[in-house]
Amino acid sequence: MTKANAGGEEVTLRTIRNEGLSSILTARIDDSGDLVLSGHDRGPRVAQVFGDDEYEYRIVVRAEHVEATAAALVEILKDDGRPARPGTHITHMLEEAFGRQLFTTESGFAQWLTEHEIPSEFSSYS
Repeated sequence: MTKANAGGEEVTLRTIRNEGLSSILTARIDDSGDLVLSGHDRGPRVAQVFGDDEYEYRIVVRAEHVEATAAALVEILKDDGRPARPGTHITHMLEEAFGRQLFTTESGFAQWLTEHEIPSEFSSYS
């Protein structure tokens, strides 16, 4: 892992607060060097879908695939017309990509990883 992608703070990729739903999606590099996207949804709309008013989930890209993920993010940001600055932390590139709505959901990001042949793991509980 390069210095640009080591450690770093947690960033918020998406926040939704409206009647019946509160949802937050964050990203960070954990102590193992894994990229971890964590989501937490709650409210009556969540209960309608999952039978419980809270739903939590994670997408993990293991450390050995973080550099490939960062390289692919550099390309998608460049293709969108505003490339990432050299040395930009992967979580900030994700924050930028979600902000530009290149990804609007965690499942969209997971699909993008699959399309780029980057392995990831999904887990959830409610």
